[in-house]
Amino acid sequence: MRKRTILSLSLAVACAASQLHAVNYNANSPGGDWDTSGTWDTAGFPAAADNATIGNLAGANAVSLDGNQADNDVLVNSGDGSLDLSTFNLTANFLNVDNGVLMRSAGSTLTLNRLDARNGSTVQTLAGDSIVQNLFVFDAGSTLNQNGNISNTGLDVHVGQNGGDYNLGAFNLTANYLHVGENGGTGTTFNRVAGSTLTLNRLDVRNGTTVQTLAGDSIVQNLFVFDAGSTLNQNGNINNAGLVIHVGNGGGIYNQGSNDITAGDMYIGESGGVATYTRSAGSNLTLGRFDVREGASAQLLTGDVINNLLLLNGASTASTTVGGTTITGVTDNGGLQLNDSSVYTLNFNDPSVNSYIWAFRILGNQTSQLDTFITNGRLVVNESGLSAANQALFSDYTTYDGIYTYVGFTALAVPEPASLSLLGLGALGMLRRRR
Repeated sequence: MRKRTILSLSLAVACAASQLHAVNYNANSPGGDWDTSGTWDTAGFPAAADNATIGNLAGANAVSLDGNQADNDVLVNSGDGSLDLSTFNLTANFLNVDNGVLMRSAGSTLTLNRLDARNGSTVQTLAGDSIVQNLFVFDAGSTLNQNGNISNTGLDVHVGQNGGDYNLGAFNLTANYLHVGENGGTGTTFNRVAGSTLTLNRLDVRNGTTVQTLAGDSIVQNLFVFDAGSTLNQNGNINNAGLVIHVGNGGGIYNQGSNDITAGDMYIGESGGVATYTRSAGSNLTLGRFDVREGASAQLLTGDVINNLLLLNGASTASTTVGGTTITGVTDNGGLQLNDSSVYTLNFNDPSVNSYIWAFRILGNQTSQLDTFITNGRLVVNESGLSAANQALFSDYTTYDGIYTYVGFTALAVPEPASLSLLGLGALGMLRRRR
């Protein structure tokens, strides 16, 4: 124990001594090679524990690496400062390009805890770069061009405080957190092309920005689309059973398109400001919980499987339409809550074949609950799309088959006895009219 204590104290003293002896260097005009003493306002040149500022003194300051360099914090600023890595490597705690210029050639690398592009600066990352903790692209005109994959599961990427552009290109970004539209997101863009992938624990789309997901993306824990005008365009399936999707704190738009979502929970209309959620035919939802609230609307399509469906807090609405070749609807394997003035509408159209047609089913014997929802106007059965003959058959529509309670009916005609065997014993139970 005594040896360990002495070692810990020694490390602490060494770190403190290192900080005490750190030197702050400012580049002289016109600059020069990094390891040339005359380039700096202090004798010598910045080393591993030191801080270097390029562009702080009057006149143009252009500094070039002529070998690999390790430093503590490097600031390139003031419009007159430039740093040229050439083909060499820079290792530092923090590189801040703040209205300055960073130049580099193929083969150079950056190894950093933090990288900032600010106040109109343009920074390019290359293959082999390592950014460990934070990457910031802030202010109008600031641009990060990613040219090579970035992979660090502890990295947080922040784009768009009062503007900022991130160009992912066709490369991959693996990080803990990507936040697009940090604060005052006007003018912020996040651009990518086919073949690029995002692998993230969390993705935030805020303050009116737009992000596109693509096939191959993996978002593990949370996806937030918050604030008016913020838009998530899904292009490719999302499949992660632990993912929670939040849309609509102060607004927000989620366009699912014709893609599938498999996730833990999905909240539409999180808090304050109506959310917009759209989807196209052929898309599918498989969710542990689907929560539509604060006046938002959602469409549930045939084949959707949801363990808990909740329409809460105001005139939140959902609808499902069946008919034509679509004769089966939405499966709820858990609970159903239709609160306040919220309404779930089941639209029935004529099927293309004689068959049992249902728009919604819930696990267990829930006939009493469904009938109560129907009586109270929370669950609306809309038969206006049916022929007069089918409307005449549509009088009793909640049926329990021993596993699920269905909202549906036998359309057009009861099948001939020869075809009853095709329906199975469970369907025979559904064909019996309740009295």
